[in-house]
Amino acid sequence: MKKATFKIRRKIILAFLFSVLSVLIFAGFSFQVHWEIGNRLRLLELTNDLFQNLLELRRYEKNFFLYRQPASLQEAKNYAARVADLYRSHEPEIQRFKKEPKTPEFHRTLEDYQSVLLKIESRINQGGLGADPKDLLPFEESLRNQGQELLNLAEGWEKEERRQIDRLFQ
Repeated sequence: MKKATFKIRRKIILAFLFSVLSVLIFAGFSFQVHWEIGNRLRLLELTNDLFQNLLELRRYEKNFFLYRQPASLQEAKNYAARVADLYRSHEPEIQRFKKEPKTPEFHRTLEDYQSVLLKIESRINQGGLGADPKDLLPFEESLRNQGQELLNLAEGWEKEERRQIDRLFQ
């Protein structure tokens, strides 16, 4: 009779150990998935912030070309600096989670965009506010193309992050 009790005790202990081990393994996987989702959501928030700041930048750019107000040009420069700071402060995080981050392309385009803004500002300061709009036409075209490229890159990042998060939930 003692042998039967010992076998039952062994079976109960083994079942308990198996249950604890299963719970620990499940908790480990859950923690890893939770950590990954948290990182992806932070990166999605970052790409969304970049995209929203770029939209504001483009809005002030267009306001400047429509109304020729120096305040709009200054706001565009401020938003460009904000985007550059936001990008620079989170660049390692962006590169860590992106398969093809295209960060050199984004950084180069943003620098080109900022330099065109400075050229426009110096042209206005040289010729006064009533400078001929035809003088700014080449800058306008360049600025609009670069701004659209920046928006496309940021929008692509945001869409990619949404796909990654959706994939984690499936």
